[in-house]
Amino acid sequence: DIEYILKNKILRQNIRDLLKLFPDITRPLARASLGRCSPRDLGSIRLGLEITKNIFSVTQKDIKNKFTTRLKNQFEIIKNELKKNLFEQLDDALNVNLPNTIIDGDIFRVGFSSELDQLRSIKANTSKHILELQSKYIQDTSIKSLKIKYNNFLGYFIEFPSTNKKFLDELTQTKFIHRQTLKNQMRFTSEELNALQTNIIEASEKIYKIEDDLFDKIIKITLTYSDSIAKLSSDGKLDLNFDIGLGPDGPINSVAVMSDGRIIIGGDFIYVGEFFSPSIAVLNNETGQVDPSISFNQGINGIVHDIKIDPSGGFYVGGNFTKAYGVPRNNIAKFKDSGELDADFNPGNGFNFPVLSLAIDTSVNVVGDPTYYSRDLEEMFEILLDIEVANQNPDFTLPVEYLLKPDDSYGVIPPYFRNIIKFMNPPEYRIVAAGAFTEYNYSRRMK
Repeated sequence: DIEYILKNKILRQNIRDLLKLFPDITRPLARASLGRCSPRDLGSIRLGLEITKNIFSVTQKDIKNKFTTRLKNQFEIIKNELKKNLFEQLDDALNVNLPNTIIDGDIFRVGFSSELDQLRSIKANTSKHILELQSKYIQDTSIKSLKIKYNNFLGYFIEFPSTNKKFLDELTQTKFIHRQTLKNQMRFTSEELNALQTNIIEASEKIYKIEDDLFDKIIKITLTYSDSIAKLSSDGKLDLNFDIGLGPDGPINSVAVMSDGRIIIGGDFIYVGEFFSPSIAVLNNETGQVDPSISFNQGINGIVHDIKIDPSGGFYVGGNFTKAYGVPRNNIAKFKDSGELDADFNPGNGFNFPVLSLAIDTSVNVVGDPTYYSRDLEEMFEILLDIEVANQNPDFTLPVEYLLKPDDSYGVIPPYFRNIIKFMNPPEYRIVAAGAFTEYNYSRRMK
């Protein structure tokens, strides 16, 4: 893939030009999940989706014929996401130029909401309505210098020079209500002007309320596409009771199930819904909601690529990070089931590059494994056999159906003794890591 793109100068330049324009959409999604999203945040998400569509478009011919299966699969994922039409929904709703805050208004396109369009028309035609009323009053009073003005103290008011006092008694009895007298000017209002002002104010308030409601709906629609986990039944149907809600603000890379059924998720996120839980969180197995009783302190300061449960308790996390729970840990760490860092697992300087995959090895020094036998435990095994034989008080003249010595089991520890031996000498499981590293704790280990 890299070789092909390097050789194809036009394709490389097209992709490079598009990527230069690509905005940060992770932080806008994080703010959206916390209810702190601005109109321009949604604009950034829309722009990111638009650029993604354009990248897909300029590479379409090459995807089919030139790219490897791996890259084709990645573009297929992008294609499926684009089919969800989030970009179209955002673009149909949002204006091209967006304000910093909701209060600034003018967020949504004309035609997106008929009610909003009507109220905007009233507000936009304010000057027209004011001038029409002003012309009417000039005609009714024959005062050509009459003006309808506005200030923050009085709102809209009628003003004309105080030299027109001869009209004052008649005007105040028929049309105008006195508001203020200045040295050279007199100011009035009227029922018509008050009604017009009320309509203008109400239109502004209604516009804000409608835009605020529409904005919340658009955010919720956007966040529904950020859910990164689903639970399926044995027949492949979606478990509708398992709903993470707003979900994480970034991708989930790994999932593991704890012994009590709770689900651990790891990936590249900061928040899960409103919960601050960087890159790792625990979910309720039934509802899918974040378990608030588990705190990972500062979480993981990078990306989690894999999680594996330790059968003896706790779980391992591998990825691309330098701190876990606020403690230095290079790319691997172990947590207790409570969410605390397991300080007994100390990888020292850890791995020098990311860990991409983990596995638990249960075949080495795992005491009591059904197919495992250690000569170091032979003495313990013999004592337990002697106790069992003594308790049964056997008649050695009869055929025996139980073991008389460990070798009779061919190295397989009988089920009766396994839990006892494990209790007396707990298993020592091993963690196997693979990734992009070349060293572990200053010891050379090639991936």
